[in-house]
Amino acid sequence: MDKNNRYLFINLTVAFALAFLVMIMIHEFGHALAAISFGLHPVLRSFSVDYGTATNAQNIVIDLAGPLVSLVTGLLILGIFRVGRGFWGLFWL
Repeated sequence: MDKNNRYLFINLTVAFALAFLVMIMIHEFGHALAAISFGLHPVLRSFSVDYGTATNAQNIVIDLAGPLVSLVTGLLILGIFRVGRGFWGLFWL
């Protein structure tokens, strides 16, 4: 591996690690925002959210909020990079 490829590999690895951490935080903020919308007081931790006691229905909504926020964020990122290519441009076809 030559010097340029090594630097590229290091840069891409660092960028991936940072993007991964940012996406985890965005996902956890989704849970926290759902808990706030129910009047709960969430505590955001590194890889989880403690929001106290909630009803079963509230737990379902709070639990689904993180993946939903992740899905919407991913689709927005895909859309930004695929602007102008139409719907099928979202899928690397």
